[in-house]
This record gives sequence, structure tokens and C-alpha cells, in this order.
Amino acid sequence: MFVQEKSTIFANKLVAVTDRKQVVNRDLYDIYFFFKNIFPVNDAIILERTGKTLKDYLQYLLEFLEKNLNKKNLLDGL
Repeated sequence: MFVQEKSTIFANKLVAVTDRKQVVNRDLYDIYFFFKNIFPVNDAIILERTGKTLKDYLQYLLEFLEKNLNKKNLLDGL
């Protein structure tokens, strides 16, 4: 069975948060899990999909979440 490497899954999940029309809470849980378990991130995928370095994208993601996250419904869908 062919599967993606952990670093590829993590990178794609990080980018998915900002690619969707609205924040999907399961994506937030997934990236929390990946960070908590110290998964590596495939920097090349972040750069390819966003045009940003990993550091720049994480800063952008943080600002995006501060602006777009509905904290009242954070647990919906989990």
C-alpha cells in the first residue's frame, strides 16, 4: 500500500486550513496532533503550494486563524 510520509501529510494539512472557504475544525485538531507529536514538516510542499517559506507560512497561518476562527463553534464537527 502506498501512503504519504508524515511530513507530507502534515504540510498538506497545514495548507488545507487556509485553502478552504472556511476554517474546518478537524483540520485544527489534526495540526494540533501533528505539532504535539513533533511530526516533521515537508518545507518543499509548503513552498510549492503557498510560495512562502515554512516560517512565513506559519506566521500567515497564525494571523489567518486569529482573523477567521470562530471560537464559539470550535468543537463543532469533532
